[in-house]
Amino acid sequence: MTHSRILAATLSLIIMLGFAPTNALAAGTGAIDASSLSAASAKPTLTGEAHGYDKVRITVVSAKGKTVFKSRNIREKDDVWKSRVSKSLAAGNYEVTLYGMKGSKKTQLARETLSILGKAGKGVGTLSVSSIPLLTGGMAAPGSAVPVAYIKVVNTGTSQASVTNFVLSENGSAPDDLVIGFITSDDKGGSRAVIGGTEGTKEFRDGTASVPLAYTFAPGEFRIFTIKAQVSSKSAVSAGSQLMINVAGIDSTAKVSGAFPIRGTTWTLSR
Repeated sequence: MTHSRILAATLSLIIMLGFAPTNALAAGTGAIDASSLSAASAKPTLTGEAHGYDKVRITVVSAKGKTVFKSRNIREKDDVWKSRVSKSLAAGNYEVTLYGMKGSKKTQLARETLSILGKAGKGVGTLSVSSIPLLTGGMAAPGSAVPVAYIKVVNTGTSQASVTNFVLSENGSAPDDLVIGFITSDDKGGSRAVIGGTEGTKEFRDGTASVPLAYTFAPGEFRIFTIKAQVSSKSAVSAGSQLMINVAGIDSTAKVSGAFPIRGTTWTLSR
């Protein structure tokens, strides 16, 4: 057998045994904690995780596209990283990018929106909150993520205004613990987060859940937020019961007007 045939046979055996050559390994992954993406401090501390890299970097870019902060290499500890932004940031929204570092080469791992919040009592602004009734509900399969609310938020004031959390209430017949997480996003793609999502996670406490979704609105600006509920893979045990999640309110530095609770969409759990 020739050398090339021996090499080909060896590679085939490696693949059959479930191994792969080093250069075929999957790329590393990383994330920025949603809880660190809203801050009252002008010098926030960002946190997250990264796998497959010993060091990471972050950059912070303003809404005008200017890089206002660039970290040095950040060492991880047990795949967790933390970095304080040393430059004071004005209230508003910034784009944060996380990179994994291998030598001088960097790989983008995550990109999120950082909101620096205005202080209450200083140009707090006014927000109007309403529902967009486009959802029809239906059957929610075990392990699925179903949209429960489309919420329009408008800054009707002359000062900027910030949102930090949506407060939800569960009013259906489905047990609260069958909702194991939430996925939130906006229509511009600038604010998104995944909360929970692991089996056994309990998002509701006494029928209420607080979902982080940070954003700072300029005067006259509006965004449409989508809130999805992640259903447990074990929800079939309660097939036929109804999941109905309302928006009970929002946490904000602004004055908020809206007909709360805003009724959500009803879903029936299926097998």
